[in-house]
Amino acid sequence: MKHPTVNDQIAEVIAAHPELSLYGWKCFYPSGKCGYDNFESDRQRTASDDFACQVATAKEFIERYHNPVQKRRKGVGSYYLKHNAEKFGRDNGMSSYVSNGAFIVAAILLEMRIKRFRHSKNCGVFLALSKEGFEYGR
Repeated sequence: MKHPTVNDQIAEVIAAHPELSLYGWKCFYPSGKCGYDNFESDRQRTASDDFACQVATAKEFIERYHNPVQKRRKGVGSYYLKHNAEKFGRDNGMSSYVSNGAFIVAAILLEMRIKRFRHSKNCGVFLALSKEGFEYGR
């Protein structure tokens, strides 16, 4: 039996979440207009080896430094954490750039609890994690 590759796993996540792309969730302004114009091409870029490296960096960062949040706290945003993952990647010979979408895909692959920002033009998510322990390089 063939084991799925990282690219296969990413493709499954992207297929399961049609509003997820390179830069995060497709977001809409109050007018209903999409938050950015290149959504479809950015979504196709999630099949690249570069994106897979970003996801691998984010996964390694989360696995090493995750700290589950207490039940009543909302967690921390993916955009905040992606910057910490980039510093971690630079320091450890991994990807020095991690897109918001790659961080979200890594969290989904690790079965983390996430909550989308609803009714917002923000394309990130809250992760059920605490900032403590994630202050890598700050």
